[in-house]
Amino acid sequence: MRRHERQAAESTARQILSKGTYGVLCMAAGGDPYGVPLNYCYVPEENALFFHCATEGRKLDMIRENPRVVFVVTGKAHIAAERMTTYYESTMVFGTARLLTDEKEMKKRLVQLCKHLIAGWANNEEAIGGCLNGVAVLRLEIESLSAKTNAERA
Repeated sequence: MRRHERQAAESTARQILSKGTYGVLCMAAGGDPYGVPLNYCYVPEENALFFHCATEGRKLDMIRENPRVVFVVTGKAHIAAERMTTYYESTMVFGTARLLTDEKEMKKRLVQLCKHLIAGWANNEEAIGGCLNGVAVLRLEIESLSAKTNAERA
């Protein structure tokens, strides 16, 4: 990181992940880079992120070819035109993604995702069970992460 004074503690990176709801999954396979915005759920006790997506497509093809990925989450962001700067917080997660195949685990992760994304979500596992044939669930094992911030100063 070039701007070392903006590097934040690992605890800050994990707070940004806990508060966030979406980020960009970055992949590379066959010489081509690809980034796609996704909703996610962070499960700190497992040091993992979970995503849902279609059962086929470029993202899954690329992960099958090269499961090494980066996931980027931006928390607060505010452009201060008068100072010609941006105040922000962000984290980058490096790890390995894999497709879940166990139906019980897929349901569990979809429930976690719904609880994280939908305020007041009623635990409706029946609705989730009905969509399992049309959805894939990915697990990203966090191997390392970093955070960078530029906090507003008076």
